[in-house]
Amino acid sequence: MKQNKRLKEFLYAKECLILTLAALSLVFLAIEQLGYLSTAQLRALDVFDVTVGLIFIGEFVLELELTTNKRGYVKSNWFYLLAAIPLPYTFAQLLRGLRIIRVIKLIRVGTHLEYEKSLKK
Repeated sequence: MKQNKRLKEFLYAKECLILTLAALSLVFLAIEQLGYLSTAQLRALDVFDVTVGLIFIGEFVLELELTTNKRGYVKSNWFYLLAAIPLPYTFAQLLRGLRIIRVIKLIRVGTHLEYEKSLKK
């Protein structure tokens, strides 16, 4: 029972981290589109984007390894993998916009977890 609670807390913390990274990525994408950044700032944003992309790819691979229905997981989550690919081109920027889907999903997960916590009190 205690292990189950710790697992839920870990998953909630992981999803909060992913949500934060996705939101920051979208904010930085918007800032990048304004066009007022120096070359060094653009390079820093590219490093951040690659780092976030690698974290998202790692999360995708980890969840794929842990699921029992791998084909179903890939079928229902392929766009997360596509959006995580860190490419500094216009098409890739459009793909990164798909991260908003992850933000919406994570908000739903967070709301559900808060609901479960309220039921236990």
